[in-house]
Amino acid sequence: MTDLTKYWLNIFLLFIFILSSCSTENTKKKLTYEGISFTCPVNWIVKTSTLPGESYSIRAQSGNNVLFITFTDKKGINPKDLIEGYFSEIDSTKYQLKTENITSSNFGKYEGLSSRFTIANHSVHACGNMYAFKEGEKSIFIVKQSDTEEHLEQNFKIIEDSFNIEAAQ
Repeated sequence: MTDLTKYWLNIFLLFIFILSSCSTENTKKKLTYEGISFTCPVNWIVKTSTLPGESYSIRAQSGNNVLFITFTDKKGINPKDLIEGYFSEIDSTKYQLKTENITSSNFGKYEGLSSRFTIANHSVHACGNMYAFKEGEKSIFIVKQSDTEEHLEQNFKIIEDSFNIEAAQ
């Protein structure tokens, strides 16, 4: 093999390596935590934590996009109470909150209740959607929030489409 052939072979292999590193698989990561799993863009920062009372949380964030999931193995929690309780905890002296009616809705393949909202303070405006539902032994509460309605729909799609709850064993 001549030096020129070796050179072009190395260039070709380098090109293949660069192409393979640009595949969509490298732009996603999968999280599995306490029976909840989803895929999100690789640049999202994800943190998990254990809360009191057999409850857990997952927070994922990228820029102005925030996803907050809490869940518990206590099945006696009413989904409507979760949404209303969250809204009632927002300090109206600091934030202007506008909510829509709670309606039947899906988060991914899971049926439950949801409510759209906007929230603002002096310099920050955000829109969001919260979901609450039961699946098997789990009660799930999800808040997704972004700076625009367009980002709210686009930037969470991969998470919502891949969201899964493992069946209790």
